[in-house]
Amino acid sequence: MKIHFPRNWIDDLFNRVDIVELVSEYVPLNKRGANYWALCPFHNEKTPSFSVNREQSLYYCFGCGKGGGVVQFVMEMEKLTFPEALEYLAGKCQLALPANMSYEDEQASSLRERLYELNQEAAKYYHNLLWTDTGAAVLKYFRNRGIDDGTIRRFGLGASSDSWDNISDAMQEKGYTTEELVKAGIIAQKENHSYDVFRGRAMFPILNMYGKVLGFGGRIIGDGQPKYLNTSDTAIFNKRYGVYGANLLRKQRRLERILLVEGYMDVISLSQAGIQGAVATLGTALTSEQARFMKRFSEEIHIAYDGDEAGQRATERAIEILRGEGLTAKVLSFPDELDPDSFIRERGVEAFNELKPLTDIEFTLNRIKSKTDISTQDGRLTYANKAAEVLALIKSPLELETYLKKLCLETGFSTEALMAQIKIAGSQLKVKYRSLARGEYRRSTAQVKPKYALSAEEELLSILSSKLLPEGFLSAEDFISPLCKTIASELLDDKYPAIIISQLDEEDERNWAARLFSKEHKYNEESALSAAESCLSVLQRARLEKKIDELNERLKLAEDYDRQSLITQLQEATMQLTEIKSK
Repeated sequence: MKIHFPRNWIDDLFNRVDIVELVSEYVPLNKRGANYWALCPFHNEKTPSFSVNREQSLYYCFGCGKGGGVVQFVMEMEKLTFPEALEYLAGKCQLALPANMSYEDEQASSLRERLYELNQEAAKYYHNLLWTDTGAAVLKYFRNRGIDDGTIRRFGLGASSDSWDNISDAMQEKGYTTEELVKAGIIAQKENHSYDVFRGRAMFPILNMYGKVLGFGGRIIGDGQPKYLNTSDTAIFNKRYGVYGANLLRKQRRLERILLVEGYMDVISLSQAGIQGAVATLGTALTSEQARFMKRFSEEIHIAYDGDEAGQRATERAIEILRGEGLTAKVLSFPDELDPDSFIRERGVEAFNELKPLTDIEFTLNRIKSKTDISTQDGRLTYANKAAEVLALIKSPLELETYLKKLCLETGFSTEALMAQIKIAGSQLKVKYRSLARGEYRRSTAQVKPKYALSAEEELLSILSSKLLPEGFLSAEDFISPLCKTIASELLDDKYPAIIISQLDEEDERNWAARLFSKEHKYNEESALSAAESCLSVLQRARLEKKIDELNERLKLAEDYDRQSLITQLQEATMQLTEIKSK
């Protein structure tokens, strides 16, 4: 269910939240001048460079460049989406959510809350059963796998009985209906009877990032199939979107990398050993949705799948998914076909920490080579062609040269021939890899304008936000770039800088805007007016230079009857530019 947040509701929220009080819940602030300062919560530093401006409701770090308003701060710290951050802040300041839900939305929301409550009760029931005679076999299984009681409690692990109606009876006694149990995936119905879905299994509650129980995974104890069983898709659970261990990620700030493993026990063992950032997919191959979720917490993923052939094939697929979402993928390879759980139990934490991750390129080349007989000419040709497709993904010339030297030695082909093949492969890359270059066009077009003009626009916007200029002195059309025009228009409409920032789509735009709004000025009304006039002069110069360039290009292609008019325009523009430069 999606909530529409009206602009006036968002404005009301911003007016209610004190950014100094909010940030103080995470880091201690010290007042210095007009702003408050702290060690940045987003990167490690020894000297405070993180600034908070209460009046403008903004923060900005002069060290790492992150900035924004209350919503962006909560998004960063709590790893929330924009709508989630709005709901989170509304709860903190006791602001009712917009009343725009239809009857169907209200019904769906009510059902979701009911299923969360039911799953929580079921998780408690399974956990309590673990410590009884009924759960003895499951408890023995966990202990044999090296899981201590503290970890069992921290993950809420449990046991289900062999009975066909044990959990059903227990939940109905608490007031839940058969229909609700079916909708939660706790029981199943077949013809005229129902039965417990999970029987005789070790139970793993699956939590979302807020700690709410979405569903369960169950491992059979003894004989029986399937070995692993997950809750089927429900109104609150879809295995494509979540990862096991999501609730731990939210508590582990500034993760340098996430460890992507295959199974629940891998996550639990790594966590018990003190290794942070481990998550597992939910009985499926990695999905794009899961990759995007992990990207909230870190942009580098270390794939730590099992060392057997099935695990290696899954790693290949995961690399493609992660590349497609613009994430850096690396691979941990385990010897003797071990999985992370068995490796850490057999060889310890130090041995795990000493494992050197391979880049996705290294891993992929090794996989291609292992499946190709390079002792033959045909094998070397096949290897070279497939390797070229992989190397075409590399952007760094130095990194490419490193792999090229090795490939030359392995195949016997010259550097020139391999580079030619890489160029061919690069032109034929599938669309799924194009996202690696996302934003390149945006960045390149942003630099068409002279740097001095961009600086003048920044300074002019910063002065405009100080409210020292006389009314009517500036208009949005005085700016050149579309982004600056948009921000100027909002400022002239008396919008809060923090609200303007919240409306920007790109993170780099928000950080840039936060930086310019966070600049400390020593202007008074007179000096601000003088500085603004200087900025306008610089922008007029940039416009004239652009006009002169365009007229010169048109002259090259002009017919005789157009030339005199263009020459006159060019002379006028050149004289104006000379006059501006002489001032």
